[in-house]
Amino acid sequence: MAEPMSRQEVDAALARAGLAQLTEAERASVTGATAHLQRLRARVRTPVLPLAAEPATVFAPLAPAGAPR
Repeated sequence: MAEPMSRQEVDAALARAGLAQLTEAERASVTGATAHLQRLRARVRTPVLPLAAEPATVFAPLAPAGAPR
């Protein structure tokens, strides 16, 4: 399980994001959610697959009846 951020880390992150005007209740809420945010961040920052791993699907829609091709 991911460790929650300390209050000092949360305050620094909020300041970097320009959210220094939060109330004490909002800061406590963000601090309580940091473990969840850390797990989300770990999943998002996984290595990206190379372009060659993408499927090579080509979709060419049919032209409407009577339209030139």
